[in-house]
Amino acid sequence: MVYMNFVAKRLFDAAMARHAAEWYGISKAEGLALGNKGQVQKIAENLRALQRGLTGDRARVASGYMDEKSALQAYLLYYWPVSFYETAAVLAELAERRTLPNIQTVLDLGSGPGPGSFAASLFGAERAVLVDASQAALDVASKIAEKGRQGGSSMELSALAKDLQDFSVGILSRFSSSSIEPSAGFSAGRALLEPPFDLIIASHSINELWHDEPERIERRRNMLLSLLPALREGGLLLIIEPSAHYTSIPLLALRDSLLEAAGSFTGGNFAVSDEARATLAADPAAAHLFCVGPCPHSDPCPMRAIGDRPCFSEWKWDAPTLVRKLAEMAGLDRTSLKASWVAFQKTGEKLGAVFARNMGADFGGQGIVFARQGADFAEHAANSAAPPPAAARPSGLPPAAGPAISGRIVSEPMLNKAGRIRYIVCTENGQLSTISAPQNDPTAIHAQASTLGFFNLARGDLIEASGLEERGRSHFGIIPASSLRIKMKAPRF
Repeated sequence: MVYMNFVAKRLFDAAMARHAAEWYGISKAEGLALGNKGQVQKIAENLRALQRGLTGDRARVASGYMDEKSALQAYLLYYWPVSFYETAAVLAELAERRTLPNIQTVLDLGSGPGPGSFAASLFGAERAVLVDASQAALDVASKIAEKGRQGGSSMELSALAKDLQDFSVGILSRFSSSSIEPSAGFSAGRALLEPPFDLIIASHSINELWHDEPERIERRRNMLLSLLPALREGGLLLIIEPSAHYTSIPLLALRDSLLEAAGSFTGGNFAVSDEARATLAADPAAAHLFCVGPCPHSDPCPMRAIGDRPCFSEWKWDAPTLVRKLAEMAGLDRTSLKASWVAFQKTGEKLGAVFARNMGADFGGQGIVFARQGADFAEHAANSAAPPPAAARPSGLPPAAGPAISGRIVSEPMLNKAGRIRYIVCTENGQLSTISAPQNDPTAIHAQASTLGFFNLARGDLIEASGLEERGRSHFGIIPASSLRIKMKAPRF
């Protein structure tokens, strides 16, 4: 796979940045129209109360808070832009990695006032179905869409006021143009509601489903499996959650459970609901998913093997003035965006064939490594209970003696007792490794690390390195002969 090699590229070009600002401006106007004009302190107090209910004692989770004007206003003025730009950041990163398909239609699960769908419009989406329990939130999405259309947007929405825990694909198929009541910004008609969709997105909503039940991971997985027939082949299932431990860790478990059930890797016993089992039996293509981001592999998440640890992305963000002001007054940190997310692509093919077609043929030599890994892994999944083979040597690097690793940085830079800066890397063969270099050292090692840009690496960067020094099992160090290539620098706004 070819990644653009850049250092400080922004996520959007000028046109996309302008359209993003326009959508934010509309949502902001809708939020301010709900009252408390000029009373930023009051809005901040409502925001603080909402934030504590969602991330503190979690008493507001799945409580229908968007039907309350004060909470809906706080959401529109703070969480709407956060969710909008987080979704845009994820889609931009997938586009940078060349794993984002053509997106025209969206199914938005637990949509709220639609920040995820409006973010998808920056990447080509023109039609979206919003599903949310709150009619008030859907009405606001209608107003945002209508004002956007007045400004030249082609985004069309239709909506279904439905609790996600009671939602299924069959509900969509029962709709007809006569049963949908058109409203401003929403286009009535069967064509807008019929699957398949190019993108199914759930932004900050899956964590609220069955949140107090022991079997919540299995129930979430079964619901998502039952929706796969609504996703076209080659389309994406995208789940975005807050970066907090209590949402990130369950997302990693859900990731593995989905990949296991969808045939991407072998594993132990797991219970699949009758509805999900019928889905997989009726639609064999629904049984094939592979992970296209942020993970560099579709193997079991190695974070889960070392204990419950979160994994998330972080994007530098110059937040809008009102967002910064509300964050400051509510005691929240908003210097960046953080989110845990997983993107899956649906395919009817085996992993090896998918990798060979999408990453080898289309994207040149680097794809050969991925194609080989995919083919080896597919063979392993079908025929063996042994661990998958080790990753092939990364391509694109000059020959060098010593170990090589390739993958995604999943930690902040850490200073160990030996005075070395160390990063944790999630590698393409599904393992965790570390790579390090001395921070203050007059030798050629420090000079080489500085020249390679090692000390400027950050969480989310995609790297490949060769000619390393082995410093223990899965621990590697930079030496004068080492090479380092940054395949993708974590983007910023």
